[in-house]
Amino acid sequence: MRQSDHWTLIHAERARLVSLLDGLAADQLQAQSLCSDWSVEQVVAHLSAAANTGRWAWIRSIVAAGFNPAEHNARLLSR
Repeated sequence: MRQSDHWTLIHAERARLVSLLDGLAADQLQAQSLCSDWSVEQVVAHLSAAANTGRWAWIRSIVAAGFNPAEHNARLLSR
């Protein structure tokens, strides 16, 4: 599979996710998810962060959090 094929699949899945999310009401986005202490909206933010966080920014952030994923995620979600 070529790299362009990967991006085609990625864009298709992102579009599918957007169509699923568009159908949710505000209270559904604020509902607790299966990830402890995170709402559906926070899970979506976490999953979509990779699309706009570069490798070095992520490394700086996790190092600044003392390699504590919970602290790293909490700081990024507060943005």
